[in-house]
Amino acid sequence: MSDESDAPYEAILRAVGDSSLTATVLLRTQQARTERLFQLCTATPDFLAGIDTIIVLFTGLAEVTVSPAFRSLLERAAAESIRAIEGLLADDQQTVNDTARVMMEIEVLLQEWTVDLDRMTKWQDMEEERRHQVFGFGKVLQRLKQRQGVDDQLVMPERQEYHVHSMTLHPTHEPSDFLPPDPVWMTSEVLIHMERVKNAAIALVLVDDKRVGVDPDSPPRGWRPDVWGRLCGHYVGLRDQALNEILAEKGMVMTPRVPIPKGQSRIVPADQAEDTDGAADHSYEGE
Repeated sequence: MSDESDAPYEAILRAVGDSSLTATVLLRTQQARTERLFQLCTATPDFLAGIDTIIVLFTGLAEVTVSPAFRSLLERAAAESIRAIEGLLADDQQTVNDTARVMMEIEVLLQEWTVDLDRMTKWQDMEEERRHQVFGFGKVLQRLKQRQGVDDQLVMPERQEYHVHSMTLHPTHEPSDFLPPDPVWMTSEVLIHMERVKNAAIALVLVDDKRVGVDPDSPPRGWRPDVWGRLCGHYVGLRDQALNEILAEKGMVMTPRVPIPKGQSRIVPADQAEDTDGAADHSYEGE
């Protein structure tokens, strides 16, 4: 081994050295994790505490709910949150996109259950193949769209975002640099999906129904909304500021996160935007 102070994982990779391309890539990724974690914890000392507390919320709610369906989604959200952080540290955009897709699927399921708890029971009792047909992301989002009275000619913002996160799912010859390899952008993307699942989970709890079985007045012990709010708000705020500045240089603005006509973009010339005041709507408070 090269250095007795090295962790065994790195020591093995260093011992192999340049003779192995795989070892070289793995060592580079390990070093990237260390550097990214140092950056995040230096910039925001409460970074790990913030991630801890959102995991505490998901797992804490999972422990007390009487609904197997709600519990399974909360446990999956906790697992995907950790996987997203691993992807973030490794600068692995594919993993970040994959976890975002799963978190969006969890989010819309929770949103539908909040307005129709019978759907929660149906999801739980349905055979897997049929469940995929009835409760796929697009199907659930379409039902939410109809329930909200959104015109059929408009596209829900969630559909466009889900498409973005799906762009690298299958092999393609097209470039896939739509998510800037910038720590702030990637971190904000990871955190915003945790935030939206958090909002959807809390909304379901607040229904205060025995089928959910969670006391809305007794949040999980260890849940610190102030710590989480500061962390998520910090990175989403930085992203919004950077995005607004980039767009402003081009005379463009980002319109609010609402349904828009098919084929249109949320990025429009500043003089064509209505009621945006030149500000992007990416509030970490959720929808």
